[in-house]
Amino acid sequence: MIEMKVSADAAGQRLDKFLRRALKDVPLSHIYKLLRTRKVRVNGARGHGEQVLAEGDAVLVRGDEERLLAAGEPPPICPRPSSSRRLRTGSTARPRASCSSRRRGGAWPASPRSSPAARA
Repeated sequence: MIEMKVSADAAGQRLDKFLRRALKDVPLSHIYKLLRTRKVRVNGARGHGEQVLAEGDAVLVRGDEERLLAAGEPPPICPRPSSSRRLRTGSTARPRASCSSRRRGGAWPASPRSSPAARA
């Protein structure tokens, strides 16, 4: 759990903006998820993102403090296959990366505008 007291300079600020500043390394989507799932309390009551804080308010964030405050790099979106895979297959051509954004068939289909028949 993370406990914070609202200082005089943070008074009058919305709760979601206060959490963005206090938890800089936590993604904004995760902060809003904490608010939605009732893991944020202000003076013992459920906190709402649009709630305006007053000086001296106690903000409590339930969750694993190490995971919330850890500053780690996000995993790559579409990792490339390792070079050892290329060596095993014996191919000099670069193998295609498996990525959820690509279609299962491999390359994207050619658009009708780029085909030679469409230009003629």
